Parts: sequence; C-alpha cells; structure tokens
Amino acid sequence: LPLYCHNILQFTCNNLDKGHPEMPVVAEHPNRVILKPPLKVSPTIRAARYVMLGLGILYGMTRQKYLTIKHEHFVRKVGEEHLKRKIAEAEELQISGKKSLCEVGKELGLGYSVDWAGYKYEPIDMKKILK
Repeated sequence: LPLYCHNILQFTCNNLDKGHPEMPVVAEHPNRVILKPPLKVSPTIRAARYVMLGLGILYGMTRQKYLTIKHEHFVRKVGEEHLKRKIAEAEELQISGKKSLCEVGKELGLGYSVDWAGYKYEPIDMKKILK
C-alpha cells in the first residue's frame, strides 16, 4: 500500500503538465488573458519612476498635514461661533424674560418692576445652555 500511494504521488507530480490520462482535455477559458512578456525599461526611466513615486508620497504627506491643520482651525472657528450664538440667545432669553415679567406685573397692577416676582439676576450658566 505505501508503494501504491508513492506511485500515485509520483504519477501526479510527473504528469501535471500532460494532465491525467483518464481525464478529458478541457478547453481554455474564453476570457483568459494572455500577457505579453514585459518590456525592458532602461535604468534611468526606472529610477525616474521611483523618484516620482517618492515625491508623490512626500507631497501627499505634506498636503495631509496642511489639510489637517486647516480643518482644526475651521472646526475651532465654527465652535466659537456656535458658543457666541448660544450666549447671545441666552442673553436675549434673559432680557425677554424680564420684559415679560414686567408686562405681567403691569397687567396685574403691580408696577413695572420685577421685584414682585422675586426675580434676581443670575449669571448665565453655560453648562445648562449647552445641553
């Protein structure tokens, strides 16, 4: 039995190019791509290609760094504008709240002051506003 296995292995290894004698020959796939042998390129052109590849990599690295810095500045600017807008809205709400209390006091006959409501000035708490 080991001799039989050895013969099969030897048979399959020696006859890979010819194919198995009992197997039918299959035509090659119609979409098979047949490539021509590569052209010989001069060392100067080959070196120039590698130099250009290296320059392209360096350009990509510097461009990425530049765009990263530019993006950080843009994000910071947008964030600052957002905070300024939130602060302005909070101040407007505070002023409109005082005005509405004055109007309610006027309608109730308590005067234009907001002291009747126990209203005290509270500093703007940004943690509550930004939630």
